[in-house]
Amino acid sequence: MGLPPPDPRKIKRARTLSLLLFLVVSGVLWLVWAQQRAQWAASVRSQVDLVGDQAAMRLGDYVRARLLATRGLMASERAMRDDDEFTAQALTVQREFGGFQAINRMTASGVIELVTPVAENRDALGRDVSRREHARAAFEGARETGEPHLTDALELFQGGHGFAVYFPIREGPHAGGFINGVFRVTPIVETALRGRVLSGYWIELDDDAGQRLLGPDDPSAAATQATEHRPASTTDLTVLNRHWTLRVWPRDELWRDLEATRPDEVFLFALLLVALVSWLIYVQLMRELQRDRVAEERREMARRLETTTKMEALGRLAGGVAHDFNNILTVIMGSARIVQKSAGEDPRVASGVAGILDAAARASELTRQLLSFARQSPTPVERVDLDAALRELEPMLGRLTPGEVTLVVEHSDEPLFIDAARSQLSQVFVNLVVNAVDAMPSGGTLAIRARAEDEHAVLEVQDTGVGMDAATRNHIFEPFFTTKAEGEGTGLGLATVYGIVASYHGKIDVDSEPGQGATFRIRLPLSPG
Repeated sequence: MGLPPPDPRKIKRARTLSLLLFLVVSGVLWLVWAQQRAQWAASVRSQVDLVGDQAAMRLGDYVRARLLATRGLMASERAMRDDDEFTAQALTVQREFGGFQAINRMTASGVIELVTPVAENRDALGRDVSRREHARAAFEGARETGEPHLTDALELFQGGHGFAVYFPIREGPHAGGFINGVFRVTPIVETALRGRVLSGYWIELDDDAGQRLLGPDDPSAAATQATEHRPASTTDLTVLNRHWTLRVWPRDELWRDLEATRPDEVFLFALLLVALVSWLIYVQLMRELQRDRVAEERREMARRLETTTKMEALGRLAGGVAHDFNNILTVIMGSARIVQKSAGEDPRVASGVAGILDAAARASELTRQLLSFARQSPTPVERVDLDAALRELEPMLGRLTPGEVTLVVEHSDEPLFIDAARSQLSQVFVNLVVNAVDAMPSGGTLAIRARAEDEHAVLEVQDTGVGMDAATRNHIFEPFFTTKAEGEGTGLGLATVYGIVASYHGKIDVDSEPGQGATFRIRLPLSPG
């Protein structure tokens, strides 16, 4: 005798239960996925914005430092009176700072009468900037106001794309004339933003006249950004009289890496996993119905065995589901941990792996919340005489100090050999001097001392400026901390000094009280031998 047909109500109940389980768990997964997707988008946006802000800051500081160095030439009376001395000092500035196409001197009418270096800029000699469309406005502005002015983006006399600055000469035999700094945009950007920014992001730089200073090498990059909805960061920066707009967005390779961290694949995998579990439950329920039909045919014996059969079936069901589910989870979590270990410190891969592990945990408990993922090649060092480096930079440091500030340098009686990078030592000297000058708006005395003390080279930079209170001293070396007005400082100068000193196993401290100036003291271990 054949088995009786299954009860339609029980079949419907099994289907409803399986479908309901699938819908509820899928809904929870979708909510979690939507939350994680939004967090991913916010994280990527935040990363791009941070890169944009840092790039604008670095580019602005890079250009301003070179403008300040160019202005410093006017503080040298010898350079203003002697052409050979002007050429020598201009070449020194270009060599020490880099990023220049030329430093020229112009007549009051705008004719370039002296160029440095000569070989690369011979075509500019004797040219009249007042006749150039994109240079005329800046030249006339500098002549009328007596203040330095920056040009629009323009084609240089030497060839190529760049911009120029005009510093009016107020004193000396060339009073009424101008110091002219000339820059190519591409080398400046490549130097100021080398590393992660240039390798990972497209860059556009426009001035406030609508002129394009720099654009992507690939003309389709901007269109690709728009069609793929890649996040872009737009940051304004001010350089003298001009306002530039810097726009950055991820290149293809970086964008692929960022997209690889999206939780989409994890969500799809979890959804398939839930569907599999729901189907297994449905299969088990249908088997339960089959056993019910057998029990109904056997009447009394089936009824007596019904409870045992159901318990056994439920046990097998729970065991089977748990076994299969845990096996799958074990594979997922085990594989994720292997990837996690092999990935090292790569934050993008780590974020994706964290998403996989969290999704797997939610599939088993549904009460655990996912956690969201939250950084130059080392500089080669050499054996350097700290005091000799100070002597070499002393003329440049003198140009960084205005006339109302008296610079006093006390050199060591013996060599102070340390293991350091010359470029970073220069950065330490310049940052400390600029900080001291800024602390003396009404003038004063700036003293720099170098000496040996207890197997250490000691560098002291002392000013007679406004000083600082304890609260300021406690934060003075923190990144982005500054007491200057908005737009007048980045708060990175002393933080950079602190980082460089610490990288050489040195120490830096400051003694200061309000109204009593400040003394910054650096101790670096002397190099053995």
